[in-house]
Amino acid sequence: MYRYLIILAALALLTGATWRGAQQTGMGILTMFGTLGTGLLGVVATMAVTRWQMDAGRREVEAALLSLAPEYLITDWGDRGKDWPDYLVVGPRGLIVICLDETAQFVRARRAGVALARSRERARQAARRLRERLAAAEAEGASVPVDAVVVLTRRRAEGAEADPDVAVLNPEDLAAYIHSVPYPERLDRSMQVRLTRLLRAG
Repeated sequence: MYRYLIILAALALLTGATWRGAQQTGMGILTMFGTLGTGLLGVVATMAVTRWQMDAGRREVEAALLSLAPEYLITDWGDRGKDWPDYLVVGPRGLIVICLDETAQFVRARRAGVALARSRERARQAARRLRERLAAAEAEGASVPVDAVVVLTRRRAEGAEADPDVAVLNPEDLAAYIHSVPYPERLDRSMQVRLTRLLRAG
């Protein structure tokens, strides 16, 4: 985020100096560069706002997850790529796969719907991979439930976005949802640790 602010400040200074030079000298080429600078300022400002919204959304999600400790073990897989969830929660009632949808609020409904469908499918596939990994390892917890969740970090979840297989949530609803998972407790602390280590090793 700071990088964008530095670039914005430098562009603002340079663009302002270019416009002043154009007014003082009447040189058309400076007017052209001033116009280009103004356009670049808009582009960089949009990128900065987008980055700020994404970071703010992730911080909300992480705050919700941290509130689950120490009862739940959290793994951040944000750097593993799209084949994996962004976060994995291992708790006494099973595993929760969490994928983030960072589609902006202003995006048209059709495009947002396509993005959400893609995020849901990613969450389903991530849950399936984890089930397969546990089964292949013949892990003691291979039969525990694996739930899939999509969290919207830059727009609000609507009732119409409900899905029987993949929950769609706002960040502030995530912790309450995880606490409300209805399965009976089947994983003690030692089993949670073993499963977390097994899946992290993958």
